Amino acid sequence: LGNLNGLEVLDLDRNSMGGTIPTELGKLTGLRRAYLSANKIGGTITPGVFDKMPDLELLRLEGNELSGPIPQDMGNWGRGKNAQANLKMLRLSANDLTSSIPGTIGGLASLRDLRLDENALTGTIPPQISNCLE
Repeated sequence: LGNLNGLEVLDLDRNSMGGTIPTELGKLTGLRRAYLSANKIGGTITPGVFDKMPDLELLRLEGNELSGPIPQDMGNWGRGKNAQANLKMLRLSANDLTSSIPGTIGGLASLRDLRLDENALTGTIPPQISNCLE
């Protein structure tokens, strides 16, 4: 998977894929859209896995079995080194994510569609969320 450098779209929605999010996914530096919804992908979201994907615009992981907190580095998702984040859609609904929404979400200035419903999130909505949609 990590050798598919020219891959722009990965659509594996609605399968029976299990395991965890492969760290090799982070090597797909040309990936623009990742559809991994409605599978049985579990475990935590590994910090750093989406950090080196400067063209990532859409990430759909809803309807899986992801657990644990949303990583603090989420403000870097879809961002290359010293580049503005391009991530426009982030869907993590219907998982088992816990803890609070990281304030680093404010780093996703291009974000237009954020779905975190049907999880076990706690706390308040971070004020940094207002940095999105700039």
